[in-house]
Amino acid sequence: MTTRDSFLRSTYHLTTDPFASRVDLTAPMADRVDERKRWEQVIQRRKGQIGNSLNFIVADYGLGKSYTLYQIGEQSKQDNEIMPIYLKFLPEDTVQRFGLDFITRIFRSFQPKYVSGRLSEDSYHEVAAVFPDVATVLQKFFSDDELAVAFVRAYRTLTAVETRNLGASRKLATTEVAKDYLLALLFLLRSAGILSLLLLVDEVEYVFSQMTGAKVANVFNTLRELYDLPQSPRALELGKPLANIIYFFGISRAGWTRLNDLEKREQRRGGPFQPFLDRKEEVIELQPLNLDGARELIELRLRRDRVRGAVLEQPLIPYADDFVQYIYELTGGNPRHVVERCDLVLLDGLRDMVPKLTRSYAKQVMESHGLLTEPS
Repeated sequence: MTTRDSFLRSTYHLTTDPFASRVDLTAPMADRVDERKRWEQVIQRRKGQIGNSLNFIVADYGLGKSYTLYQIGEQSKQDNEIMPIYLKFLPEDTVQRFGLDFITRIFRSFQPKYVSGRLSEDSYHEVAAVFPDVATVLQKFFSDDELAVAFVRAYRTLTAVETRNLGASRKLATTEVAKDYLLALLFLLRSAGILSLLLLVDEVEYVFSQMTGAKVANVFNTLRELYDLPQSPRALELGKPLANIIYFFGISRAGWTRLNDLEKREQRRGGPFQPFLDRKEEVIELQPLNLDGARELIELRLRRDRVRGAVLEQPLIPYADDFVQYIYELTGGNPRHVVERCDLVLLDGLRDMVPKLTRSYAKQVMESHGLLTEPS
């Protein structure tokens, strides 16, 4: 064990640097009590309802938008009537057909093994009455058939022989065909006792940097159509309730402003943005942490990496109260910046073997790294 590691354990009572990961989706959540109540109310209110639910998590950089979406999904895993799926709004590659890509990426994130044992042959027969080819393919997909998985998730283009052997009479190459697969999936989920599909969609703002004009408009028109899908004529042909979709879209504040500006511009001439935003239910805006929230964030990180393992009610923490106050003043309560500054101070504190982190020492560290030493 190095001198540094020994000091970390003996003086700071930590096993590792708890601030080393700037974006730690698994870290305990600090504060956000009111926000959490709002998203929990949405999920409980809309679970199993006929219609879908459209919600937004709006936050500036570093305030925990991605982290919040992840935590919503993790909390929902405790409810076996909800299936959470997390995905980015757009893939890294250029998108030609947004709806087709969005739906196939839902299937890529979906784990059939959690549902397949809860489905009967009758469920597939009911789907086959409306979508015979889809029922055939999805039954194989739920059985982890290699060709079906490659087809539904668009991993590769199947040959004509492979497509025929799979029983797919239509190529999965358009949004309209993909919608049939999504409708069938929602029907099968409901048949398996899953009442809602929880879609946690991050980084919506990137659509404005990757697309322009009519392409952006087409994206939001497609989203509006997906929102309305359970009430479409094709859905009604299935004759039974579907699992609904509860959407939580994560978007930056700049992206949210841009989206609302587009809505205002089209109020007189019509367009896709207004009908899409008219369907929204909750807009949860994440604010910077207050002083107590910043302290809680620091303490939760420190508690998790204690030498003794157990989470202590009042853990021995190697900092003075004026240290937290100083970090809060420097960062304005931005969670990511709080973690970044604590990481710098803790690492330098280990190097210098400082027994307790204080305001004066933290200021010295900021200065040595060429960072602001006073709030801007």
